[in-house]
Amino acid sequence: MPKPIGVTGEYETDIFVAHAHADNVDGWVDGFRQSIALRLELLSSSNISYCQTRGTGTAGTPTVAAVAMDDTTLSMISGILEKSALLVIVESPRFVVRTWFRLEYTTFLKHHAKAAIDPVSRIIIAETAPRVTAQLPSALREAERFPFYDERSSRPLLENGPRYQEQVYHLCGRAFEVLSRIGRA
Repeated sequence: MPKPIGVTGEYETDIFVAHAHADNVDGWVDGFRQSIALRLELLSSSNISYCQTRGTGTAGTPTVAAVAMDDTTLSMISGILEKSALLVIVESPRFVVRTWFRLEYTTFLKHHAKAAIDPVSRIIIAETAPRVTAQLPSALREAERFPFYDERSSRPLLENGPRYQEQVYHLCGRAFEVLSRIGRA
């Protein structure tokens, strides 16, 4: 498992990637996480630690399986979110209506409410479809957003495309800025 950027501090995981399992069926989320990992590691010259929910993470990446919401699972996710410096939400129409989504962002906001840096500024949203914003809770409407979808087809961008790489570049610039402000980069 990669060593987190900050050796000391209250965080064990740099980035918690939240997404719907259905959005990773074709591996899009795995590829997205790998893309941001590579870019952020270039920016920071360090390994970035991740937790990816409900998917098949790559070697060394902890995952939280698609399971029922029992007390053990809720406690595990809450603990990981509490010790995560940044929350990246892969937003899709499927994800924003799920109970897991509300659980993850409310838990993150609750755990980081007393932090020196506004917790909403530590949430980054990767949009995989247009105008899901109307379905977002008001607490997340101010979070930084990066469109990862084709405006003509409304489908997620392909990993090897220039627009996708451009969005990864911008999202990682913002993530690096936030991680630097909280002493994680």
